[in-house]
Amino acid sequence: MKERVRIAAEPSAIDYAARFGYKGRTLASYIEEFGGWEGEVGDPYGSRQVVSLEPLRGVDPNLFLKMMFIVPKVQGDDFPILYGDAVVLKEYELPEGTVVPR
Repeated sequence: MKERVRIAAEPSAIDYAARFGYKGRTLASYIEEFGGWEGEVGDPYGSRQVVSLEPLRGVDPNLFLKMMFIVPKVQGDDFPILYGDAVVLKEYELPEGTVVPR
C-alpha cells in the first residue's frame, strides 16, 4: 500500500519558526518566490510538489504560513482533522517503498 501525504498550510500572525531558531515564511514570500499563486515546495521525503495557494486568497499576505506535511498515524487510515485556519493545498501518494517514520 502506498503512503499518502497531505500538504496543509495554516496562516498565523505568530512566527511559529522562531522557536526553532529561524525566520518563518509569509504568504507574500511564497507568492513572490512562485511568481504567482502556484509553485513547487520540497517535501520531507526528497521530492518537490506543485501546490496552489488559491485556498489562501483573501488572507493577509503578511501572515506567516505554517506549512505541514501530514501522514495518517496508521497507514491506510484517514488523515487527522485540521484545526484553526489550516487549509489543504494538496494530497498525493509517495513512491512505493518510501519509509515514513511514525
